[in-house]
Parts: sequence; C-alpha cells; structure tokens
Amino acid sequence: MELVIGGASLAVIIIILVEVIKRLGLAIKLVPALAILLGIIGGVVAALTSEITMVEGVIGGILSGAAASGLYDNLNVPFRQPTMNDNPDHE
Repeated sequence: MELVIGGASLAVIIIILVEVIKRLGLAIKLVPALAILLGIIGGVVAALTSEITMVEGVIGGILSGAAASGLYDNLNVPFRQPTMNDNPDHE
C-alpha cells in the first residue's frame, strides 16, 4: 500500500516539476523523458528512505513518471479515430 500512495504522490510532484521546467523553455517533445527521469530519481530516493527495494522504487518511479506525462494518452493518439473536430476545414 505504501508504494501505491507514494507513487501517486510522486506523480503529482513530477507533474508540478515538469510544468515549472516547461515554463522555463523545455521542448515539449522532451517532457515524457524528463517525467520518467524525475520518476526514477524519486523512486530511488523513496527506496533509500523507506522499506521498499530499489527495484520497486525504480519501477514505481517509471510508472509514476509515465502517468505524470500522460504517456498512455500520447501513445494512443495515432490509434484513435478522427472526429469532426479534428478537421480544420470543417465549419
């Protein structure tokens, strides 16, 4: 249970940090990689300061970073069906 609660908290912290860094001029295409990197760092810190293993911390960090960056939504974009709102010529 600690990993789930910690992962959710980590995801929120990652979202905030990434948003601050984006406003400082980070290229949008680097956001997912930054979020996952911050997640791994957070997972390692969590492993060093709690009872979870390093593997659990790193995996939890990767998942938190992916969740924070909306990785699932970004990967799903090429597979979704276009709607009328996607057509800029449609009035």
